[in-house]
Amino acid sequence: MLVLEVPVDQVHIDKGEAGSSILCPIAWALLEKGIRYASVGTGRTTIYPIGYRKGKGVPFLHDEETTAWIRSLDNGEPVAPFTARMVLNAS
Repeated sequence: MLVLEVPVDQVHIDKGEAGSSILCPIAWALLEKGIRYASVGTGRTTIYPIGYRKGKGVPFLHDEETTAWIRSLDNGEPVAPFTARMVLNAS
């Protein structure tokens, strides 16, 4: 099982846009780690190794804490820095 852990800090939160799959705080944190093409949804993140729509994306499912954090952000509730956790969805 491949688990991806991505620290999301206050800079990512301040820079990120709620409701945006490519400009949210988690996407900014992924970009900082060198992952240029990622689409973050409520329940999963899809990483595109060679660019958006240029090949098959690799889906990672979020753990419960990450999903709850994204829902809070998208609902306009205050969020704090945390570590997003995602598991490769190999099915």
